[in-house]
Amino acid sequence: MKKYIIFLSSVFLLSSCFFSSTATPVDSSSLKQYVWSGFTMSTPNSWTLIDKNSSTLPKPNWSSIALAVTSPDMKYGFANNMLILKTKVAKDISSKNFSTLNNVGSSRDYKNYLKLAEADITFNDSVISSLYTFEAKYNETTPNLKFLQTAVVCPSLDAYFITLALNVDIKDTSKYEDMLKTFKCN
Repeated sequence: MKKYIIFLSSVFLLSSCFFSSTATPVDSSSLKQYVWSGFTMSTPNSWTLIDKNSSTLPKPNWSSIALAVTSPDMKYGFANNMLILKTKVAKDISSKNFSTLNNVGSSRDYKNYLKLAEADITFNDSVISSLYTFEAKYNETTPNLKFLQTAVVCPSLDAYFITLALNVDIKDTSKYEDMLKTFKCN
């Protein structure tokens, strides 16, 4: 789990790069929808994909990067961003339980972890999971960030761990929660 947290910390400190993938963007109002082989997800039109082959992204041991996107807006040297990790689960586990297990690891591995909220999140396709909102630091030298974390386990037993890293100044996270709700298993 420590390697996972170190991996996430490296990812979230990135600025934007371009992502080469088989995703098909479909513009709809202020969101851009990406249709992947395992899921569909919408992000703000201005956010850009981060290249999975970029040397700035570490290679996770227990999962693979399914999607990494970043905002073009920098504040205090940081851009809001989202990372979706994909893994296969051996048995049927609920999205809510998978989210809880991942958050337990986050609470141990991040510095100054402060849980702000824990709530149910219902995705647009009616899947229910847990959404954790917390502030934390990656290490002693990084600033506090605000995180939104959840997870979805698809019927195929592909599990997706979704983390949004936001500037700590953001008080109202509802638009980011709405973005998370667009995740749907294909």
